[in-house]
Amino acid sequence: MNWKKSTLILTILLVFSGPALAWQTFTLIGFDDVVRVEISADYPSTHPAMDNIVFSEASMGFEGVVPDDEGSEGVTPYVESGYQLDSDGPHAVFGKDSGVNSNGTAIFGWCGDCGGQVLLTLTEVDDASFDLISLDAAPLAFIDGPNISPYEDYTLEITGYFADGSSISTTVLVKGLNSEPPVPVPVNSPLMMLMLFLVLLGGAVWTFRRLS
Repeated sequence: MNWKKSTLILTILLVFSGPALAWQTFTLIGFDDVVRVEISADYPSTHPAMDNIVFSEASMGFEGVVPDDEGSEGVTPYVESGYQLDSDGPHAVFGKDSGVNSNGTAIFGWCGDCGGQVLLTLTEVDDASFDLISLDAAPLAFIDGPNISPYEDYTLEITGYFADGSSISTTVLVKGLNSEPPVPVPVNSPLMMLMLFLVLLGGAVWTFRRLS
């Protein structure tokens, strides 16, 4: 093993031990022929984020609302593919390069601790019934270079209403990795000492081979 390979191993381990960003897809069972869906997060909570809302024949992905490196507040009522999203509280659409934990596309986020619980409402623009298949969710974490703002688990309550007045409801847990700020690996930790040993060993072997 030469010093370049040793350094590569060290770099890979440090990268994989760093902050992680998690988006989860939640499949919704029984949300067929609903006329309205309400979505809310527990209050107070980490700022929630949502994307890729999938209906039976279309989806809502928030693309083209803002430039990739920007965010825009107050975009609701938002209409896409024949469906409308409303919010009764602070919210914004963030471009994929705007400094939040995007999943590679634009995302919708709202405030989890701004004076009250925010309620989101999904409807079909012609007030017809529709099927809600799934949605993606994550904590809305703000990124500053290698640093990620702390974020914790939160729950989403999703309730669908039918034309006859009945309803269906489910609660999902959105996992938040890095609920505490990342802690640097101590220089004298076993992992760091092992990596330093491998780097030094690789360098010594490379030097010995060059001199022999």
